[in-house]
Amino acid sequence: MNIFSTITLRTMKQSRMRTVVTIIGVILSTAMITAVTTFGCSIWSYLLDYSIQRDGNWYGAAAYVSSSELERIREDSRVEMAAATDILGYAEYEKLTSVSMPYLYIQSLPEGTWEICPAVLEEGRLPENETEVIIPDFMTANEETGQETKIGDTLELDVGVRMLDGERLPSGTSYCGEDYSAETGNAPETLENLKKMKFTVVGIYSQMPDMSQAASYGVYAGPSGSGSLSDYHNVYLRTARAGDIYDYMDTVKCDSKTFNTGLLRWLGVADNDNLAGILIGLIAIVIGIIMAGAISLIYNAFSISLRERTVQFGLLSSMGATKKQLRRSLRYEALFVSCIGIPLGCIAGTVGIGITLHFIGKGLTNMINGEALDIPLKISWGSVLAAVVLAFATVMISVWIPCRRVRRISPVEAVRASQDIRIRKKDVKTSGLSYKLFGLPGMLAQKNYKRDRKKYRSTVISLTMSILLFVSVSSFGKYLTDTGRFVMEMPDIQLLYSVNAEDSVNVPDDMKEAERVIGQNENVTFMQSYRGFNRSFVISLDEDEIEESFLEAGMRSGYISAMEPGGIRMYVTLCALPDDIFEQAAEGADAESDDGLPLLYPSQVKIYDPITQRYEGGTPFAYGDRELMLENEEYTEEGEPEAEQLSTACLQAAYEKAPAGVNVDEFGVTLLTSESGYQKYLRGHEDKVYSRYEMGVRCENHGEAFREISDELEKAENTGYFYDNAEDYEENRQILTALAVLSYGFIILISLIAVANVFNTVSTNLMLRRKEFAMLRSVGMDRKGFRRMMCYECLIYGLRSILYGLILSLLVSMLIWRVLAEGVDTNYIVPWEYLGIALLSVFIVVGVTMVYTMGLIRKENIIDELKMN
Repeated sequence: MNIFSTITLRTMKQSRMRTVVTIIGVILSTAMITAVTTFGCSIWSYLLDYSIQRDGNWYGAAAYVSSSELERIREDSRVEMAAATDILGYAEYEKLTSVSMPYLYIQSLPEGTWEICPAVLEEGRLPENETEVIIPDFMTANEETGQETKIGDTLELDVGVRMLDGERLPSGTSYCGEDYSAETGNAPETLENLKKMKFTVVGIYSQMPDMSQAASYGVYAGPSGSGSLSDYHNVYLRTARAGDIYDYMDTVKCDSKTFNTGLLRWLGVADNDNLAGILIGLIAIVIGIIMAGAISLIYNAFSISLRERTVQFGLLSSMGATKKQLRRSLRYEALFVSCIGIPLGCIAGTVGIGITLHFIGKGLTNMINGEALDIPLKISWGSVLAAVVLAFATVMISVWIPCRRVRRISPVEAVRASQDIRIRKKDVKTSGLSYKLFGLPGMLAQKNYKRDRKKYRSTVISLTMSILLFVSVSSFGKYLTDTGRFVMEMPDIQLLYSVNAEDSVNVPDDMKEAERVIGQNENVTFMQSYRGFNRSFVISLDEDEIEESFLEAGMRSGYISAMEPGGIRMYVTLCALPDDIFEQAAEGADAESDDGLPLLYPSQVKIYDPITQRYEGGTPFAYGDRELMLENEEYTEEGEPEAEQLSTACLQAAYEKAPAGVNVDEFGVTLLTSESGYQKYLRGHEDKVYSRYEMGVRCENHGEAFREISDELEKAENTGYFYDNAEDYEENRQILTALAVLSYGFIILISLIAVANVFNTVSTNLMLRRKEFAMLRSVGMDRKGFRRMMCYECLIYGLRSILYGLILSLLVSMLIWRVLAEGVDTNYIVPWEYLGIALLSVFIVVGVTMVYTMGLIRKENIIDELKMN
């Protein structure tokens, strides 16, 4: 250790408070970076593993792929893995009661496929050979009571291929049976190339990744000991690069394709270039905020250190020390605090996140996916190394500017400190107002500020950065959660029941039974019945009757189509409410209107624009109330759309929000009508409107209520459709939860950095003025005078930092808004709440710091302080 290192260490020991606060700043900065990377890595790892366990370890799946195409896929260098099931075919099963799903769809899974496509078993075991099968649990709910298929049963089936008009029906095609034949006049589909097969049921599964099979229930057999059992397969594959899956799937010859979006999402892959740009922009903002906070704190510490050691550097320079040696002395100080602060920060960040996950892990996973599971701490050495490098770079950047100042200081200037204090008459001239309001202490405070602007500038910068950091990170969290809710808004209805209407007047018995069962459930807090429809309707409008932004987005997303010049067709859904509910939905609504079918339209709707890759919000009708024609769209034999008029209609008013218990599509236009209006204007068109009865249900625990009600409806042999509407939101809410936790973590850590920054800057600057304070005490300034002087200085710091902080905070929050606005139609929010908290905190922190530091200074001996160098 050379003399400069020894002097540096001695100086750091003498200024223990500044040294400790600087080390704390490095620890906090490193801990924040490490905590963020480790938390993100742990959450990412958990969600990735959970997605693989639930949905399988594949990126894309192709239905009905030939053996030759499968061979080509497996030989392609871009494909990392391709697991294929053998398609045995379809078989009619006499126990099934569903008219639209009369088939079993049977596949054989070779060895290793179960690991790629995991099955969640309710009971039993996995099949071990091609004669053993597992069946879905929901299949038994659609079998005759008392005749349900169970483990140990033998299935003797005629397995074949679905054919229609001499051609094979593609996978996923709806059942083309008697109803299809009656509607089209064509012959119904048949099963051909039948083979007799015999299977034994060994298990019942509740979940299994599969291609969509609209007319069948998936039944899975085990591997064959004699090789492939079929010339056609369902293929689940992974590309070497996850991002290539979308382009590669376009090259596969198949009936249909699907993607494992849950897994791809956590791998950072999305078929959305705009999303990638938004994520990169947000990550850049977050890193910028962290770096700004850390650099502000550490830079101020080294800047103050240089200020404190200016005279020392001057003396050393006069004794022959070179500027390179002086700069090395500052760098040694930076290296010293880094060697202590960075390892402690890494440990603190990792341990802190580990403890946090231990206590909140089960609650977090319960919120994310409804299961109380542990989130294991995942330490990525790459992320820790990145945190170390970033933290060290932050320290070195922070010391770089003070090192540049050392080069410009001459020995004489350093000893006289003329670089720091340059007094000119006009610079220290103060107004009479400060003297009248605060007396001599106020005038001295203002003169002190003006004569040594650099010292006070560092304090103002610290306070400004504190306001900026807190408001920016708070706005960041608010924008993320608000835009997330815009895209994934919690449904107003947790459960939804529907049953087809047998006629236009009488309520079906199944609906009455469902109302009784649902109403008796303890979890249910509210339910509302109304009439829905199984198809979309069309209304014709002129282009100038639609808001321009909504028109463009609607045409690109398919909600609107252009017809004759200047005309458009808008596709809408319809709900018929009880008259009293309809009239409560909007002011001026008349359920028994004589002007046509009464309609209420949404004041705002959401649309995803596939071209701009943006979630848009807009007003569908620019001019509000008017008359129009409700139409039904059919297709001619040539495939051209043809509109058939159903009824005149009248747009009466706009509704802000759908009535409680009514399920409306957030992404699209849902019109509301009354039951009286339906009976008056649409009755007689049952064969075209396909109405059904629906019931929206609110409950406290949707999962438990859904299971209990489903069991009761099954026992009552109810044929209606019961759906857990909130489950989709629960699957997506994991994103919002992760964003909220990260946001609050940022706010806490950034706030600690801001407080440490302010405390370090204010306390050190006050400690540097001990000789000045001792002189004022020696000439008779009492405690009251000191308090008034400090209050005025606090006011100067606060007002200036508030002005700068307000401007910069608004600019940064606007930058965050602009980045997010590339993907979501969201409004700019002025963060008044966070600004108020930040401004109040500034005065509190500065006041507490001044009280603490002045308490230490008053304990010192006046004579010793006056003799201090």
